[in-house]
Amino acid sequence: MSTLSAELTRYLVWGGVIAIGALLSVLDRRWIRRPLFAVLLVAGVIGGLIITRVSPFTFGGGDHYMEGVILSAGSALALAGYALAVVWRFVRAFSPAENRS
Repeated sequence: MSTLSAELTRYLVWGGVIAIGALLSVLDRRWIRRPLFAVLLVAGVIGGLIITRVSPFTFGGGDHYMEGVILSAGSALALAGYALAVVWRFVRAFSPAENRS
């Protein structure tokens, strides 16, 4: 497997997580009408940071450091997609109707 395809795969996964965050924003807006998923994503970031502090990295295994990193990073990326969707919704709401297509 070449390095280019490994990097492309990594970026596609990151983009997918951001898209999932944007989708969660849409679900919050349409069905729940409260920022429930935003609160859960923030809790995921905080929980992941706590896990990385409580369980330091060891090479022998038995730690939960990488799980904390993955949880925190994934939640942060999804939260970035969520925030982008919220900003996009506000921009669309306050833009003139004639500029919409």
